[in-house]
Amino acid sequence: MANPEAIRATVDGYVNAYGTNDRGAFLALWADDGVLEDPVGTPAHQGLEALGAFWDSARQLADRIVLKPQSITIAGSEAAMVMEINAHMGDGGMVLQAVDIMQCNDAGQLESVRAFWDMASATPLTP
Repeated sequence: MANPEAIRATVDGYVNAYGTNDRGAFLALWADDGVLEDPVGTPAHQGLEALGAFWDSARQLADRIVLKPQSITIAGSEAAMVMEINAHMGDGGMVLQAVDIMQCNDAGQLESVRAFWDMASATPLTP
């Protein structure tokens, strides 16, 4: 099992990759067969190619996505991150409240991420 410091570094890397719009850094966090369900209830993206395609499609919806963690709890090989998602689109955008549940392997790489958020709760992003 990965140690808490390695898991925290992965979570921090995830947040940073979004904030800097760094596709390569995002993909480097994942195990080769990692699975992302974002949001929960939609088809999962498995493997680096599918994760890259997810990244690319998300960038077509928003110019910039910033994750603002409110709390991060690590237990065993998992992390739960409560956060605010700021999706910037042109001069506006939206804010979503979300929880990501992240499972890491022994090397601290992401094996799975399940993102809980609901578009119905989105509010306008104010500059």
